[in-house]
Amino acid sequence: MLFLRELLLTLFFWSTASSWGVFRSRTSSLSIPDVWVKPLGHNPVLNDDSENFTPFFEIDEAYEIALAELNQLSSKSSCHKIASESLVGDCRSIGIDGEEDENSRILFGVQLAACEFEVDGLEFPYECRRFEGTREKRVRRAKECLQKLARKSQWWTSYSNNRANGFSMCSAARREIEKDEMINVHRNITKTHQSLFTLIEVSLKDAWRAANMQTEATAKLKKSIEDLAEDYRGAKRNLAEDTTRMTDTMNGNLERLYERGQTAVGRLELSIHKVRTAADRQVNLMDETLSSISSTMENSLEKFRELDVLAESQIMKFHAISGTYGELTGAHQKLTESSEKLVQIMGNVTEALADIDEKVRSWEERISKLGHSAGLPVASFLLGGAILGRGWGRLNSILVVIIGNCKTRKYLEELLTNAGM
Repeated sequence: MLFLRELLLTLFFWSTASSWGVFRSRTSSLSIPDVWVKPLGHNPVLNDDSENFTPFFEIDEAYEIALAELNQLSSKSSCHKIASESLVGDCRSIGIDGEEDENSRILFGVQLAACEFEVDGLEFPYECRRFEGTREKRVRRAKECLQKLARKSQWWTSYSNNRANGFSMCSAARREIEKDEMINVHRNITKTHQSLFTLIEVSLKDAWRAANMQTEATAKLKKSIEDLAEDYRGAKRNLAEDTTRMTDTMNGNLERLYERGQTAVGRLELSIHKVRTAADRQVNLMDETLSSISSTMENSLEKFRELDVLAESQIMKFHAISGTYGELTGAHQKLTESSEKLVQIMGNVTEALADIDEKVRSWEERISKLGHSAGLPVASFLLGGAILGRGWGRLNSILVVIIGNCKTRKYLEELLTNAGM
């Protein structure tokens, strides 16, 4: 904003200076810019213009007479001198206010009449002797004096003649005053123009210097912006190339990780299928064994019930019971062998399950690592988990049956032990 303001001022004053140059080239006389570059004391414009005021104040005979009378009054007694000085001071305001004009004429006429009476040694009213103080007091005393002068024709005649002469004298004095005032005004305007154009010259130089500095700063800023833009374009190209290379590398890594994950999932599904097949075989074998054991136990229980009935009805048939006991002993031995075989099968199943559990945990850890590092979909891993869940559920139901059968076996052993006793 500061630069724009200085630039506008520069253009404005530059155009102004150009206009002055055109004006000077078209005129033969000195112009205001000449006053600007020349000292005021040796300025011919003032001398010429002071003489050029003369045509505006044509010196006629009445003017010379009035001016001579005014000078004559100023050289007379102190009374006339005071009256003439008062007239010169009052002439400045004549023509502006009608009432004040009339007061000035009355005051001058009365003062000059009193001076004549005093010089001639004539008697005149006391109210006309002193005119001191402010203008209002002097005017008020002059009007009181005028009322007294109206009582005597000689007094009034002297007042009337001096009043008429006062107007012509005032006109002559006012022309001199206006001439001096106009010369002073012209001199002040010339001095003002000199100061103004000096300030304009300094301002133009400062503005031109600031404009040059701003132009240099703008050129440097433009160069910096261009360099920065070039650096930005180079950095953008490098970033795009690096991003492309990084994207290609990441895509290759992700594809290899996905392939490895798919291979691992396939292997895991195959292992799970094998584990499920082995578990199904073991479950079927356990089902057959448990069915045989259950059948034998049901037969044994039935015989135990028959034995109880026979024991209650015929206690004396001990030999029959002993034979039955022998059969029960054989059944018990067979049951014991089946139980040992079942325990062996359960041990094998337990070892197989422990091995499967170890493999499953190993696969879970490897799959978890692959999933976290590559961010691959986990649908295939969830499928393997579901398959393992179904296998574990089935094994759990089989173990519940085995545990129940083991409890049944324990009950039969206690029952046989009690019967042997």
